[in-house]
Amino acid sequence: MTNRWFYGAALMGAVVASSVHLRAASFEDIQYWAGNGTNRAALVIDWKDGQASESLLWGFRWNGTATGLDMLEAVATADSRLFAHLGQYSWGPAVLGIGYDLNSSGAFAVNPALAFNTGGVYLDAGGAEENDARVPGDAADHYAEGWTAAYWAYYLKGSSTASWTSASTGASGRTLADGVWDGYSFAANFNAVAPAEPAAALPSPYAFEIAASQGPLGAAPYDDPASVLGMPSTQFYDAWGSWSGGTSTRRVKLVEPAYNLDATQSHKLITTLPEGSAIVARFEQPITDDSAHPYGIDFLVFGNTFYTASGFVSDSSDMNTLLLSGGEFSEPMKVSVSPGYTGKPGQTADDWRTWDWYRYENGPYADSAFPTQAYRWNRASAAWTEELMDFTKPVNPALGALLSSGGMSAADAIDLYDGSGGGTGFDLAESGFAAVQYVKIEGLTNYAGGEVDAISTVRPAVVGDSLTLANANLTNGTATLRFQRPGLWSQTALALSFTQVSEVARVATVAVPDTSLADYGQVLAGARFTVAPVLGSNVVAFAADARLGTGSNYRGTGQDLALLRQVGTDWESVNLTFDAATRNVLVPGVTNAATYALIQIQPPKISLTLGVDGFGGPLATVKFAALPGWTYTLERTLDFNQWEAVASQSPLAAGWTVLRASGETASAFYRLRVSRQ
Repeated sequence: MTNRWFYGAALMGAVVASSVHLRAASFEDIQYWAGNGTNRAALVIDWKDGQASESLLWGFRWNGTATGLDMLEAVATADSRLFAHLGQYSWGPAVLGIGYDLNSSGAFAVNPALAFNTGGVYLDAGGAEENDARVPGDAADHYAEGWTAAYWAYYLKGSSTASWTSASTGASGRTLADGVWDGYSFAANFNAVAPAEPAAALPSPYAFEIAASQGPLGAAPYDDPASVLGMPSTQFYDAWGSWSGGTSTRRVKLVEPAYNLDATQSHKLITTLPEGSAIVARFEQPITDDSAHPYGIDFLVFGNTFYTASGFVSDSSDMNTLLLSGGEFSEPMKVSVSPGYTGKPGQTADDWRTWDWYRYENGPYADSAFPTQAYRWNRASAAWTEELMDFTKPVNPALGALLSSGGMSAADAIDLYDGSGGGTGFDLAESGFAAVQYVKIEGLTNYAGGEVDAISTVRPAVVGDSLTLANANLTNGTATLRFQRPGLWSQTALALSFTQVSEVARVATVAVPDTSLADYGQVLAGARFTVAPVLGSNVVAFAADARLGTGSNYRGTGQDLALLRQVGTDWESVNLTFDAATRNVLVPGVTNAATYALIQIQPPKISLTLGVDGFGGPLATVKFAALPGWTYTLERTLDFNQWEAVASQSPLAAGWTVLRASGETASAFYRLRVSRQ
């Protein structure tokens, strides 16, 4: 396979520059859609506030005629975390402020306060309440407002690959067309810059609404179905907490579950489902059956199960020395899923009993493994941290038997969770539904009396995350660990398909900065992965096939790709196999941790200098960034008809190198030919 580029420069010193197009997100990367219809448009909002992610992407579907303002309002109505402050003037509406509940706390507010309606919009007559100093009530959220000293700049483009241009009209005067993109970028001090490449805005991962419930439910305070909404409980109030040590406010942990009320004694935490009861919870956006979800788990149900321990438990208990005594206390209940009303004969839109449901008859069950673990534990200091675990990351189901066997410390069990907040995992593949929007939990004969705390969707692992691996994963078909592009969850950056692992291991990934290899071309994917024991210090023996994804915007045939592996501070070329169907590059038989970078080769950046050789003749020196695995040939011409090769090099390592040619005249021209070895 050979590919060539020609890159020329005149002997007088002119250098021909090349341009590199930055990647743009595509419609396939959109996770959150508002509206219905056959037309599609994208909405990007960039707060320019330094908070990750500061630029976010939504999608809008419609039929007929719609404006840019229609899209903004539709997205704000659909996404319970997005808010807009609009000023209504005689000449039309204007965007004054935009906010976003970035940490999904469910309690977005601004200061000075605004009374946003149920659609997340506050319409301000004449902009009377405009305030450039308005800030989010929670510093972890996005909010920016401006009119006198700043403003929301409005940008447009005709497609994902086009360039942003400033809008010549306001959003209400912008008529959308299929495939267009609208962007808002906050211009502090009137310094307007086009929106940066966005991350996909995500639906709230937690159940959003109780669609239906039927009693009898438990006795107070376990009688409110709304307790199922939102994130799992992290703390609870125990009036008798001092009897077992510590304070009355306790952390939820895998050896001490949520019960009673929250720490403020004002909110109910969990709901009991006796026989004959049911709760149907709705999600803002459908839960999808996605192969990128770790271990095939698509959603999690949290209860108040716990692992039994060898002694009294409180927040002052040392998790390093507290031992699990074996097994968990659980009260299993059955779980069902449904897409909701689809219009099939016999279905009624407002009667959930008539919809299609799939029940997990043989498990998994609600209020069973794995107990909720709310906060991270610091082994070194033997103390709790204030960092929450991840309630959208499942515990590896293959570790269930090990965690229930007892004998290990609670700290070891938390390490096996690998950052997960716990929860019982469910795979939609079994249901036959590609997507569902409703989850039902029932109290049935022999499966009743348990508690439900929360339900969450599972997010894909991304580069920068870690996942665990055990031998059981090799035999149950869950030994392929996928790490997606941060913010672009539809695109796989690195996939590792393991065929061997000697013990329970933690597979961790770290991103490779684009800037470190930018001289050689566009970095399509880059990551370092390590494989280490979760417990102990043994060396893990493993074997895996690695795949790196080119991303959705790559349209080549693989001939312009280079795969590099880092060796110390150098990079070496690795033979690659390009799969045109999946647009992945395969590296088979990997047995050691490695750092890989997949690069789309660009015309090399060169500099040309003139000098004198040892004989007093003219000397041309061309300097450029070169990659191993490729041959660089310097050619010259006097008439642009015939080219002569004057120097060639096949570098062993990546880096800047030079080729020289002497004995030239002032009228010679050069080009650099690049070909794969």
